This record gives sequence, C-alpha cells and structure tokens, in this order.
Amino acid sequence: MHRTRKRGGMTLTMREAAGQLLLGNRFLVPVILVAVAVYSFGFAPEAITPDGSTYMLLGKNMMLGRYPDTFFHRMPMLPLVFALLSSAGLQILFIRFLVPLAFIILALASTYLLVRELAGVWHARLATVLLLCFPQFWRWGAKFLVDIPLLSFSALSLYFMLRGLRDEKYFLHMGAVFSIGVLTKLTFFLVPLAIMIYLLVTRRKVFLNKRFLAGLLLPCIVFSAAFLAVSLSRSADDFMQISFLVERSVDDEALTPFTQLLTGQYSDILNLAKLAMFPVLIFLPFGVYAFIKRRKGLSLFYVTFLSLFFFFLSPVRLRLYSPLYPFIMLFTAEGLSFLLDGIDSRHARAAAVASFSVLLLVSFADALFLLSLDFGMNWGINTLSSYTGGLNGMIASEYIPHYLNITSDVVIDKEWSAGFFRGNGSRSLLQKKCVDYVILSVYGEFARNPSEETYHPMLGPFEITFIERPYTGERVPPDFTFGSELYRRLESDPGYTKINEIRNPDGQLVFVIYETGLMA
Repeated sequence: MHRTRKRGGMTLTMREAAGQLLLGNRFLVPVILVAVAVYSFGFAPEAITPDGSTYMLLGKNMMLGRYPDTFFHRMPMLPLVFALLSSAGLQILFIRFLVPLAFIILALASTYLLVRELAGVWHARLATVLLLCFPQFWRWGAKFLVDIPLLSFSALSLYFMLRGLRDEKYFLHMGAVFSIGVLTKLTFFLVPLAIMIYLLVTRRKVFLNKRFLAGLLLPCIVFSAAFLAVSLSRSADDFMQISFLVERSVDDEALTPFTQLLTGQYSDILNLAKLAMFPVLIFLPFGVYAFIKRRKGLSLFYVTFLSLFFFFLSPVRLRLYSPLYPFIMLFTAEGLSFLLDGIDSRHARAAAVASFSVLLLVSFADALFLLSLDFGMNWGINTLSSYTGGLNGMIASEYIPHYLNITSDVVIDKEWSAGFFRGNGSRSLLQKKCVDYVILSVYGEFARNPSEETYHPMLGPFEITFIERPYTGERVPPDFTFGSELYRRLESDPGYTKINEIRNPDGQLVFVIYETGLMA
C-alpha cells in the first residue's frame, strides 16, 4: 500500500505526488521531447564561443589543481561540471552537447514549477510553451554558457522560497539551490537580495525561522569556502576584484542606457529590436496590467525582483536577463488570459487564440532560425583541435586558442600572440617565446582583409533568400583564400616550414600549420 498525502482535497499516492511535482501531470514530457528534438536539430558541433571555450579550459585547469582566471570573473560551477564529466571519461564534444541540453530541460521544468506556484497550472503550461518558443532562450541555451543555468537556479530558488512560506522545510532546498547559484554567476546574488528585501518589506517573520536562516547561511559558507580555496591557489589578489566589480557594475552596466541616451549613441539600445523576433510579446503589457489589478498581494514581489535586475544590468544585453525569462513568459500568458476574460463573443475569443497561436509559431520559427545561424561557423575547429593534441611543443594559434588548449596540453598565450597575428610578427618575438608551431586560419585572414560579401542563411535544407547576412570572422565566403601580408611572409621566410594544411570538403584552405624550427 502506497503512502498518501492530501492536496486540494484529493488523496494522492507519493508516486503520483512526485509525478505531479517533477512532470507537472506529465505535461512536461512532450515539452522536454520537443526541446530535445529542437536542440538536436540546432546543435552545431563547431559553434564554439570564446566564453564557452574559456569555461571548458578553466575546467581542465581545475582538474590539474589550477585556477588561472579570477574568481569573480569566471565562477567555478560550469567549469566544475566540465571537469567532473571529463574526469568520468566523456569526450569534449559530447560534454558540449550534454550540458546545455541538461540545463535547457532544467530551465523549462523550473519555469513550470515557479509559474505554477505563482499563478496556477494553466499559466505554468502556457509560460513553459512560451519559453520553449523564445528565440533568445535558444540563442544562448544551445551554447556552453552560464546564462540558462542562471535562469534555472534563479527560478528554482524562488520556487522553493515561495513553498517555504507554507512549509518551512523547503527553505533548506532554497539554500541548496542558492549554494549552486552563487557559484554560477555573480549576478545570482541579486536573487537572495531581492527575496530578503521582499520579505522585510512585507514583514514576514521568517527571519526568525531556523531553517530559513540555515538556507541563507549555507550559500555564504559555500561561497566563502570556494573563494578562499581559489584565492589561496592563486598568486594574484582576488580581493582587489571586489572594488573593480562594483565600479564596473555601476558605470558599465547600470548607467549604460542613460549615458547612451545623453550622448546620442543608440547602437546598443537598438539591440532591443531583437525582441521583435518574439512577436507574441505584444500580449505582455496586458499581462503586467492584469497582474497589478488581479494579484495585488504579489505585486511587491515582482517589483522587488525585477527592479533589482533592471538597475544592476544594462537592458541592452538580453542574455544577462535570463533570470527574468520566466516572468516575461508569465506576464505574456497572463495577457492572453486577461484579454480572453474580457471577450464575450465566442468567435472573437477564437480569433484571439488563433492570433496568439500564429504569433507563437512565428516566434518558434525565429528560434529555429537563430539556431540555424550557427551551422557553418568555425569549420574545422574540432579537426584542428584533434591535430594540435598530437603536437609536441608550444603552439601560437590566432583562432580560439583556449579551445585548442583543452586538448593540446600546451600553453597558448593569446595576449602576446595577438600582436603577431595582426601582422607584426617577428622572428625575435618567436625566439623570445620559444614557440614551436604557428597556426594561421582563413578566419584570421578574413579579419585582416574583410569584404562586404553577404550570404543567405539556411533553415534546415531551405535557403532563406529574402535575408542577407554579412560574413564574419567565424564564417567566411566559400571562395575566400589566403593572401595577407602575414601569410606571404610566413610562406617566404625560411624560418617557417609548412607541415600541414586543413581543407574543408569543398577544397577551401582553412588552416595552415607551420613549424618554426626552434625545437631543440
């Protein structure tokens, strides 16, 4: 006989209760299956970001007992995940596929739980579907970055806080999620700060609750221990980073929109136009109005949480706002509900639902489009990574050196080599640094000799002929060839011996590897 518990007048078995908590009455199962299918379709094995490769390289260094980056700049959660999975024998490419997918699923589930707690099952389901169709969610979620993990831990901690107001045991769950969140990104500290402000203003008596205090103390202990461990392993003084971060948060983050408005520089502010790819947001203002009108008890909660993020973060950087995605979806869902409640005509209600559905499908198509932009980027980087892993010596590479260094086990010094690859290379510089190999790329060649050519992006097998995008340093024209002054210099200098070339399936030269002759 199963143990049972009561909820809403119904007696549920523990298995059923767990199913409702984790799967939301099985609603999340098809959502997760769609997410897996979309992610598998949009996963580009060679779409590597500089930030993502830096996190992976930091994970490799953590396995070796090193932490070369500053603690506040690169928090250890994501590198630690990479280190643990790599230690378990998983290949880099599989880790890059698995980790973003896991956090996408966690983000969808945590959004469902939080919105269900705030507004009920109907809103939770619609908000989760909206997040599934949100282009920016996929734009950053499909990459090895901290933005979607930050969303997941923020939503989960808020969910456990709200549950804890009814059942204090959930405050310990809140503290556990806090402990992970504070090691994910420094911005996460805004979440407990918003919670404490909200609880203080509403005069909740939870501050005298031992489990609540334990939930606040645990992340402080975890963060302090991790910070001290990293600081003691480094020669640099991480404590000096605190004043730098405060200054940067105020000058570079919070004041950016205002300084741009005052100086007439609107380039970053115009990035908000990217939200047009999610046209269903036209329902959001109605949702904000409805929440203020219908749910006055929670209004202060939203104001507290949202205002902190809007003050400390520049609104032109949409990826930094990932903790707010569940609220954006919630307000949009509430907007549809509000409009439907105000329509008496059955035909008018059907038209509203149809319009919403069409806009949602457009948003989903835009999400697929953003994912498809990663195809064709950085061709050959994984092939080059495998090749450099077999080289015995110091390598200077102009292209994604952090990613190459994960497998090569050599020091690739990006700072000093940057000047060399801009065209200022000299034999004396190589002698001084004892570099054994130099790698030129077609991407670096394009950066040295850019063109104004454009291309039509692909959506699956279909070419989108009405959209033109310029080539960049990650995607070059198919007929682009090497020809810079630096390339000609290396080709003619007897001190450099070409030992390999890497070409794509169409025969285009992508990488050239030279040996410097400096090896002992």
